[in-house]
Amino acid sequence: MRILLGKMLALVLSALLPTISALAEDAPQATPSSEIDGFNFNFVYTGEFATSNGGLLSGDAYLDNIDMTLETDLESLLGWSNSKLMIYVLGNQGRSPSAFIGDTQGVSNIDAPDTWKLYELWYQRTWVQDKYSIRAGLYDYNSEFDVLETAGLFLNSSFGIGPDIAQSGENGPSIFPTTSLALRGRFTTDRNFYLQGVILDGVPGDPLNSHGTHIKLNSEDGLMLALEAGKILDEGAYKKIAVGSWRYSKNSVESAAGLAISGQKNWGIYALAEARLFNENDVLQGLSGFVRYGIANSDINQLDSYLGIGAVYTGWFPKRNQDQLGIAIANAFSSDQYRAESAIAGSKSEGRESTIEITYRAQLTKWLAVQADYQHVINPGLEGTVANANVFLFRFEIGF
Repeated sequence: MRILLGKMLALVLSALLPTISALAEDAPQATPSSEIDGFNFNFVYTGEFATSNGGLLSGDAYLDNIDMTLETDLESLLGWSNSKLMIYVLGNQGRSPSAFIGDTQGVSNIDAPDTWKLYELWYQRTWVQDKYSIRAGLYDYNSEFDVLETAGLFLNSSFGIGPDIAQSGENGPSIFPTTSLALRGRFTTDRNFYLQGVILDGVPGDPLNSHGTHIKLNSEDGLMLALEAGKILDEGAYKKIAVGSWRYSKNSVESAAGLAISGQKNWGIYALAEARLFNENDVLQGLSGFVRYGIANSDINQLDSYLGIGAVYTGWFPKRNQDQLGIAIANAFSSDQYRAESAIAGSKSEGRESTIEITYRAQLTKWLAVQADYQHVINPGLEGTVANANVFLFRFEIGF
């Protein structure tokens, strides 16, 4: 039933695309929102139809994601200067495309267990014209760390946060779809250099229950600690360079292949950069590029390194100044230790999973955006015995 609904929605939107496009050639791309007396509310429904051949088996899936955020200005409401509160409710439903593709990186960045949850709830206070800030509460690590605005166009999960980080932790790090309590501090200079650090609960949610919001503080969980330093060269034109590191305080007791290891702490480092490579007359139009490289402890993790690179052109077609066309490649490399342990277990693990993604996003009206996406997954799951997969995705976003 869900797949049939997805097909019907895709057909309807495809049929209406020329008409809507003609009526809204230059619709703004900003996320719709409603702001009333210190309250800023956003609602976005994202639906996605995916079909693939190759991989573990051919299949179709429909999945969706609902984001509801309420940001409050506590200065206007309660008189608390330079303070705000964020409440973020998340809902996910549908079948996982990766379940039949068998890939490690995840072709869809809204792929998650069926559930509704309180996703974020944090308080932020700033000082000295926003140069200093703290944020405390339920927190998405990837909302401020390991972020590339240019890469945000792509649907593969590795372009949201590197898989070298996403694979870590007993229940993952504090990212989509499960977050943990955290305390984040940030400092920015007049020249747009920044340094930020965060302390997070080492085990977000409940590893045995993916439904709903769970906050469990256990001394055995340990902590995840992270730092990132960088410079925003030109925020409006997507120019940024940064380096970061992360580390867990609790020793790992088994490797990615499930073999016992002597106590080691999981850790990793990464570097990223993005820049506007070419501008049209409008500074917001033109070609942007990005690159990101990260490594992780090879004795513990299935992946010991990742390299992502891509480019996005904004305003490629005449009179479609806000539309974006992009191509990117995500390369996840398995560790020597994991390959050796996999061989002991009787399976053959290859060294790399690569995904090539080509995508086009059109903001048709203030409340509707559509995106067509193709991904070619080479060596899904790094197992060497799974056929390459061709994945087609059609996504639409409705928001206000």
